Amino acid sequence: MKKIIILILIFLPIILKAQTRRTLYRYIDLSGGININLSNPKFDNLIGVLSGTQTISPFIKGRFSYFFNSKWGAFSDSKFYSVTFSERDLSNFLPKPYENLYYKFDEFSINERHAILGDLAIGATYRIENKNWSVRPRIGFGIGEVAGRSTRFSVKGNGTNNIYEINYLSGNKSLDVIDLPIIKTGINLDYKFDKIHLVLDIDYTQFIKKVSYTYQVQDAYTEEFIDNKKIYSKALPSNLDIGLGVGLNF
Repeated sequence: MKKIIILILIFLPIILKAQTRRTLYRYIDLSGGININLSNPKFDNLIGVLSGTQTISPFIKGRFSYFFNSKWGAFSDSKFYSVTFSERDLSNFLPKPYENLYYKFDEFSINERHAILGDLAIGATYRIENKNWSVRPRIGFGIGEVAGRSTRFSVKGNGTNNIYEINYLSGNKSLDVIDLPIIKTGINLDYKFDKIHLVLDIDYTQFIKKVSYTYQVQDAYTEEFIDNKKIYSKALPSNLDIGLGVGLNF
């Protein structure tokens, strides 16, 4: 809710200022299609496994565009998509100092398999049109969501009684939604029937901050932290949306 309020407060002055001018076009577009996760498969570290999702997932999207003159305007859009987490064997990602230790699965917990994510963006758009067709490229910025799953497990030294608790924490819950800044570029190709139009909607979303986790190693007996630090994903998340929909201009 806080993200929506912030974007409305940014976008609202633009709309109010434009009311003093002649409005040429306002567009409302609704579309649905496939969200392609371009950062997968990035399973080169444990963060990639815990936050990585299947390559293709469905999305729905709404967009409002307001043109100040015959060419230039501003837009605001929101997207929601359902993701399924990628499943991998975490035993391949045991921290190197503990690779040769006995690895206990009884305390390993990671039950989440699905999540609903979204993003919000505002920006500038341009219009090229003729009698039946219009093309609307755009570029903007906003906030996007990445889901992070926390996990913990124990390791025991071979031939010893030493037990260590290893935690990978994305937040305070087993499944946390992480907000990251994004840059969003896209284009609409419209076929017009008077005020109604059919829409081919293509968007590329680039996250500009890596996913971070808290990595902890704790002695199970003394509860002393042997290691406690922030670690980061090796790749910046990015998505490609391809969808079809309908729109109204007024």
